[in-house]
Amino acid sequence: MSNTFARETNRPLFYFLGFHECELPVDNPYFLTVGDSSEGVDGLGIFPFVKGMPIIMNDSEHRALRITNGMQGTAVDFIPDPESDFLKVGHQTYIITCLPIVILGSFDVADHQQFDKLEHGIILIFLKKRFMVESKLTMEWADRLQSPVNSVLKFKRTQVPCRAAFAMTVNKAQGQTYANAVIDLHATNKNISEADTFQATYVALSRVKSGAGLYFLRETPSDIFRCKAHNILKNDESRFENLETNTLSATDQLVLHLA
Repeated sequence: MSNTFARETNRPLFYFLGFHECELPVDNPYFLTVGDSSEGVDGLGIFPFVKGMPIIMNDSEHRALRITNGMQGTAVDFIPDPESDFLKVGHQTYIITCLPIVILGSFDVADHQQFDKLEHGIILIFLKKRFMVESKLTMEWADRLQSPVNSVLKFKRTQVPCRAAFAMTVNKAQGQTYANAVIDLHATNKNISEADTFQATYVALSRVKSGAGLYFLRETPSDIFRCKAHNILKNDESRFENLETNTLSATDQLVLHLA
């Protein structure tokens, strides 16, 4: 998607390769592939940057600025390391040999701390250094390292703690509101329960302000809309309603007692 966005906007595409540390003799190409899907990793093996692309934060290290995990923004610019080399690998496409000093991102946060000489809403996203990553070894790498298949390899990564947000899971979308959204209910994991499907479908369908802004990526089977909430969820809803009623009643009694 980053490549398509760069081409359609006629802007250069830059790739920043994460820095890795591991006690085992594992080649860098292996590290670069870990975390480049929807895995819960704070930073990607390879971070693509295109000016103007949507981004989403992967951690809460910048919470002092009111920027937390899952918050969306826009990539504005970056400050390269002075020792970086820009290796051209295609039309307006570059691999940068060092990680950036900082990424500039624009976020719609009304009360965040404003930096001097920066436009309103722009913050500095600093590198997250040496965070731990765990990955299950493939058969090829298990053979090379003489380890059991699916054994866990641990290593440390330094990378920008955000990623491109052309699409996201329902988990990341929770709490967000959009004017328009394109959803793909086919992407739901077929191994999850009917109750989990109900919750995931609800989150996906309720992210837009109105039905006019809701679009489906492809035809959706009707059975997805017939899934039901689990009894535990129904019981919790009933419990919260009773708690609300009892709280209001107790508050009214306290007010009468103090009057």
